[in-house]
Amino acid sequence: MFGMLDYRARKLYLLLAVPFAVLAKPSFYAVVVASIVMAEQTSKSAAIKIVIAYLAMEAICLLVFQVFWRLLALAVNKVFFFLVDVLPAHGANAEEAKGIVLEGDLFLLNKKLEHEIEHWTEEDTRRYLSVASNWRARMFFSARERFAHLVEELKRLHEETGKEPGDLELGSFAKIGKTFKGGPLTLLEKMIAHQHYFNSLVGAIIIICTICHIGNDGR
Repeated sequence: MFGMLDYRARKLYLLLAVPFAVLAKPSFYAVVVASIVMAEQTSKSAAIKIVIAYLAMEAICLLVFQVFWRLLALAVNKVFFFLVDVLPAHGANAEEAKGIVLEGDLFLLNKKLEHEIEHWTEEDTRRYLSVASNWRARMFFSARERFAHLVEELKRLHEETGKEPGDLELGSFAKIGKTFKGGPLTLLEKMIAHQHYFNSLVGAIIIICTICHIGNDGR
């Protein structure tokens, strides 16, 4: 075991995670292809094949991404922290140092958001959105405006009650979200901005197009 400051350990952790990140995206498309192949083995109509392929895709994704990749991540993390003694630098203690290794800037920003909302700045908002949301949410929807509204309301509550966001009940955040002038999250926004729903949408489109194309060629 060797000692390493948390922010340096974070860089090493990201470097070691590159092979897994490279494999993660192709594995999704491999699942889609496997689901189509499974559906094509049946003698059902194109519509039924599409349903079979989609359900197979969701089931396999659950096993691959929710079970296999998570178990692999737990194993990698356990080995990493066994070999590397992470020392606090940006973190206040050993636990926070581990959080920085796993989450990077997001850990520190969440800590500030929950416990130092009065010191939150526009730059913090920019940095938070860059690590906590994807480009689709920022480009096509009001992710920045929605989050800025949340921060503004949390600051107002802090001024009025003295409570930090970390002291509030979870229901308080939902209530603040409902006061956003742009309205609640729409189904379209959830499907495009949320990675899981977006993957399901992309997978469904590939399945429909492929099975319909195969069906047309077989006539």
